[in-house]
Amino acid sequence: MVAHVASLLALCLALQAPVLLDRTVAIVGGRPLLQSDVLTAQRLGLIEGEGVSPASVGRLVDRELQLREAERFFPLRVDAAAIDARLADLERRAGGREAVARILATGGFTPDRLRAWIRDDLHVQAYLRQRFAAEERREALLAEWTADLRRRTVIVRLDP
Repeated sequence: MVAHVASLLALCLALQAPVLLDRTVAIVGGRPLLQSDVLTAQRLGLIEGEGVSPASVGRLVDRELQLREAERFFPLRVDAAAIDARLADLERRAGGREAVARILATGGFTPDRLRAWIRDDLHVQAYLRQRFAAEERREALLAEWTADLRRRTVIVRLDP
């Protein structure tokens, strides 16, 4: 009898449909960007968009390209107080620390990864302010520069 139950259990497990845990949506210069990255960043208000759309993936691709350039040419000068302030604002907008913790757990982020994301965003913003100081054509220059980064980097987009 025990053997029959064990066999039945094994058969049920074998017939269970596979579960997709995560998906690579793009590879930027060899670094994978995951579906969970897109969704978690949206839920936290770190990028705009809803769902894993080409536009949302594009925002993450552009962020990765800009971060690589900032790391190459601009020394990191983000202090902990700026990160703490940005994190506090994010927690306020998300509905509190517990709400952020739930979002992080759902998306596979850790609190340290969120702090690193915020640090990287602040790093990129400081680099862009320094590089594109002139306000009159800032958005156009930034768009041209980002398009050039896309041309110079191997980017593989996988259909969302």
